[in-house]
Amino acid sequence: MNQPARTARILIVVGLLLQTVQVAAWFVAAATSLGGGLPPWVFFTLGAGGASLLVLVYLLAYRPARIGEFEKARIPTLAFAVLSIVSLEILSGLLYLFAYWDLGKAQSPGPFSPAQVDPRPLATEAKICPACHRANPLSTTFCQACGFILG
Repeated sequence: MNQPARTARILIVVGLLLQTVQVAAWFVAAATSLGGGLPPWVFFTLGAGGASLLVLVYLLAYRPARIGEFEKARIPTLAFAVLSIVSLEILSGLLYLFAYWDLGKAQSPGPFSPAQVDPRPLATEAKICPACHRANPLSTTFCQACGFILG
């Protein structure tokens, strides 16, 4: 994984952790009536909404970024940045914003990753691809793993 992708994942995780602390604080305020005169249901509602947002951030931003679907994670990450900043969770919002920029710089893996290439020869006589070293049948013109012209 390239550096911008790794950085984006770390930024999203740190944003998630900060928001988890905030959600826990809302639930504690609801349970202990430390709300400064506000009814406990206000803090419980904030905690429940925050917990829902945490699940959405994980499913729509972190998870796609973790598996290399950077374009899929990019727009939700921007949306969560805006939502966080609007809800006064400025630090988490800034982290998501920086993650959005890094996701834009991250490079998705090509159509064939090294794990998908089978290094075993297909036959006793084969054309070996000079680009990825995959053994191909003699009848093929293009490498079956990377598409390189075999001649």
